[in-house]
Amino acid sequence: MSKTARTNGTTVAVPVSSAGVVVLAAANSSRKGLWISNPPTNTGRLYFNLSDTNPTATLSEYLNPGDSYEDTRETCYQGIVSGLYSIAGPQNIAVTEQS
Repeated sequence: MSKTARTNGTTVAVPVSSAGVVVLAAANSSRKGLWISNPPTNTGRLYFNLSDTNPTATLSEYLNPGDSYEDTRETCYQGIVSGLYSIAGPQNIAVTEQS
């Protein structure tokens, strides 16, 4: 997991909560990179999936406050990315997508 943000790409703040699953990034066949950050000022854990399945606390990747995930592989995942927060929110998650 990376601790630094990507300097290129489009960054959006996605509101999340424990109320339900949200789309962090829509499927994008032009995606060349993806960065997801749970800012250190947040207070809960973000569960997320790089698949069409909804995230759960037991079957998902997760980010604690201050953690980030970066996918810049040559074959970057281009499908939907969904997330679920561990506590009532709302909290904002920073998502940067490079195309």
